[in-house]
Amino acid sequence: TAADNAGNTATDILTIIYQMPTPTATPTPTDCEEAVEITADPSELTLQTKANDTIIVTVTGENGCPVEGDMVKAKIDKDGRDRIRVTPSSKRTDANGEAVFTITAKNKTGSAKVTFKDGSLSTQVNVTVTR
Repeated sequence: TAADNAGNTATDILTIIYQMPTPTATPTPTDCEEAVEITADPSELTLQTKANDTIIVTVTGENGCPVEGDMVKAKIDKDGRDRIRVTPSSKRTDANGEAVFTITAKNKTGSAKVTFKDGSLSTQVNVTVTR
């Protein structure tokens, strides 16, 4: 039987070459399907008449994972409808769990509240319109 300089036989060398490492399981990422929190940034906004700004609504699940594909609906309180407009009125969250809305001030000054809802979850943005 042939041997190398270290005394390994041909059978020993083949065993070493073909010895595969034991595979380790890689945890598969879980989809974040169930929303547990909704937030809006900023939560307060001051706009001059005819101006606009962006609100980013974020929907997250367990452990803060982003929820994609949930429908977020915007609703302006009764008094605020004369003061602001929100577009779009509803939007699906993206891969980051975000839905972007634009709030535009009308000509009337005062306060308004916008409620953003995803199912039973909701968050509010307080808007003040000034001249």
